[in-house]
Amino acid sequence: MNRIILILLILSIPLLHSCKREKEELTKTAVKVLKSPEKVKVINDLHLLRTAIQTYRIEHNGENPPSLRSLNVKLYYPDEYIYDRETGKVRSKKYPEL
Repeated sequence: MNRIILILLILSIPLLHSCKREKEELTKTAVKVLKSPEKVKVINDLHLLRTAIQTYRIEHNGENPPSLRSLNVKLYYPDEYIYDRETGKVRSKKYPEL
């Protein structure tokens, strides 16, 4: 009887390990899903900023705006963006690939 219990315990170890791995994957997926709305807002902000920069250039003989704040664009995350005045490029701190 003890041998049967021992064999069952030994056989259940890989199953427990597999469950732990699945839980970790679920946690990673949940984090991605929860961050999705944030990323969408950053994408939206970047679109608004880039459009405003283009408009500013048209209205100011090709010059870039002095700062993002000078564009008066309402953003979800106003402190999230890095602006290079020389090039007129803007990018996200958290999502630099965007």
